[in-house]
Amino acid sequence: MEGRARCRIYATVPSGFELCAKDECSERFGEDVSKFHTERGALRFDVAAERVDELLKLRSVDHLFAVILETTKDFSQDKVEAVRSTEDLLTDDVQWKTGFQTWKTLTKIISDKKDYVDIPSNFSEGGDFVPSFRATCYRSGKHVFTSQEAMHSFGGYLNTKFRWKVDLKNYDVEVVLIIDDNRVSICLSLTDEALFRRNITHFGPTTMRATIAYNMVRLGNVQPGDIVCDPMCGSGAIPIEAALGYPSSFVLCGDNYHLSPVRTLHNVLDLQKTGVALNNIDVLACDVISYPLKPSSVDVWVTDFPFGKRHKCNRYDLYPKALAAMARASKPGISRAVILTKDRQAMAASLKASKYWYMKRQVNINVGGLNACVYCLLRTIVA
Repeated sequence: MEGRARCRIYATVPSGFELCAKDECSERFGEDVSKFHTERGALRFDVAAERVDELLKLRSVDHLFAVILETTKDFSQDKVEAVRSTEDLLTDDVQWKTGFQTWKTLTKIISDKKDYVDIPSNFSEGGDFVPSFRATCYRSGKHVFTSQEAMHSFGGYLNTKFRWKVDLKNYDVEVVLIIDDNRVSICLSLTDEALFRRNITHFGPTTMRATIAYNMVRLGNVQPGDIVCDPMCGSGAIPIEAALGYPSSFVLCGDNYHLSPVRTLHNVLDLQKTGVALNNIDVLACDVISYPLKPSSVDVWVTDFPFGKRHKCNRYDLYPKALAAMARASKPGISRAVILTKDRQAMAASLKASKYWYMKRQVNINVGGLNACVYCLLRTIVA
């Protein structure tokens, strides 16, 4: 590994699933898990330059950025001085050429809207590519300036220094300034569109992000040959991610709302039309309370229980019945369940009253601004 060119990557992750993303990246790139550094909603790691195209195969991350500078900075308490100090970050230590090489490689793969991409002429001898750009600032912590003020100062200096054209909508490259307390990073955005925007073409009222769905499936520890089931599938985000992420398993899904199985089936068929091999999934129209499955037939349950104002059901009545129905078709002592809900009280009461499930792990996550929870359960040996 010594001497090989490497690129630093900053990947955003659904909050709460950082360790799942860390494990997936470790498996994908064959690196020791200790080399991946997690922070709230993000992951940092190095990848060999010749393997950057494999970043797009990651299923657990939302956005990807090439890190071209990592440093620390104590910002002044004077607002004007603090804002201007963002310009001081653009020193010779910024690894523009390495970052743009990664950006060029991935942009050619994922974007058909950009006719010509290359390393800018500022960093390439004989080059003639002058990109249009947009500057963005993501900031957390206490500072005397806002994200917009930092963005304006930083972006303005970029424009002055490199003479790149500013275009806030149809830009070639997005330069991102990330400020987390006194830790500062400069990055190049590698994904114009979030990676969770995949698979689903027929949406329901509460369609789940693909990255959240995949991370939930991953928590179920799916093994080759396992039967995975989502009894409340909605638009099919969870079963599709299970089928694609674990092709050696077989996925069953269903819903009692008449439109949900139809949407899921259309999403599966649309994926198949694009050439995606998706032959390990089947869709049913049925109720979770009376699911037509034999006893001890399901290895892993992955689903999101109804919660929020859009669902008018009595959750204190539904949750216990659903858990009992799932237990009937589970293998005692073996089957796992991964369940997402925001209604902690109803779930706690249901688990307390159940003799069939016990909680191994609880993961707090953010779902569209809501503080939800993922419960990782194991089937007890009680028949």
